[in-house]
Amino acid sequence: MTPIAGMPIDINGAVNVTDNDGELAIVLQENGNYSIVSGMPGDTGNKAIDFGEIVETGRNLADRSVDAPIDIEMTRNIVIERPVCRSTVSGVEFVQFFFNNRVSTPLQVPLSYNRLNQILSPAGDQTPIELFPSGSHFFYLPLSGFQSAGTYVGQWNFVGQSEYFNSLPPPCTDGGDPDCTPINEQLLDNIWEFFNREVKRQVSQANSLAGKTWRPKPAERLFVFNRGARGLASLRKELGKYEGTLECTEATSASCRTLKFDKAAIRTLFMKLFVGNPRGLEPLAANQKAKQTALEQLLKALPKNVTKCE
Repeated sequence: MTPIAGMPIDINGAVNVTDNDGELAIVLQENGNYSIVSGMPGDTGNKAIDFGEIVETGRNLADRSVDAPIDIEMTRNIVIERPVCRSTVSGVEFVQFFFNNRVSTPLQVPLSYNRLNQILSPAGDQTPIELFPSGSHFFYLPLSGFQSAGTYVGQWNFVGQSEYFNSLPPPCTDGGDPDCTPINEQLLDNIWEFFNREVKRQVSQANSLAGKTWRPKPAERLFVFNRGARGLASLRKELGKYEGTLECTEATSASCRTLKFDKAAIRTLFMKLFVGNPRGLEPLAANQKAKQTALEQLLKALPKNVTKCE
């Protein structure tokens, strides 16, 4: 019914997949009525591979397929746009795979239909994306994943097309990935320095209050210092999640994942610096609201999401 192997065909709501020759055989009820559409995800007209609905009786379909399979004219709404190339992001080399989604909505090509969306590599561990935004875009995979016997080899099978390379891909003409930039780690440093200054201020103020408004018991003498040290250790762990990450606007590969920048976690850690003060140390929290406002300005400069590639 179609020259595309592994193509899902929806017949009366049941999805069948074409064989290696792009053909599909079904048992027809002579008096049955049949609706045949593309089994790809999406609405009619907005599927990766689509065709107009076929509505016929079983008798008509059987008569038309006596001598040869029925040909169905289909439309690829997404195609491989151009050959692969290689780029470098933060010192790591990647292979870029290009596609063009010709409709105005994102298109899905599930990995479960592996003949329609599959990356072949020496180790078999490279995976393409499944959701393709509208327009011309690319996704990327680590070049190291395609290394074999001193050269590079790989193939992307996609909606009945194929992109193959068996040598080092040429450099991308744009010189790299224009839609991914390393996170500005100065923004992370600003958070750390702000937090550290507050800890130092509190320790210094607690020392000045000792013997005056604050008469600590032996177990309380290091309370402010220990609280600050725990907070800094937790902050270092939290900020470490985002070191070496990227800010990306393009589709990315399955070897990369999107992390939401957890600004709420940083707020919580900062607020703990003002909680549980022993009697006599209430002045430590006197400027809490002003400090919170200053922290919010620093958090506002951070991205909402970052991309982390393994």
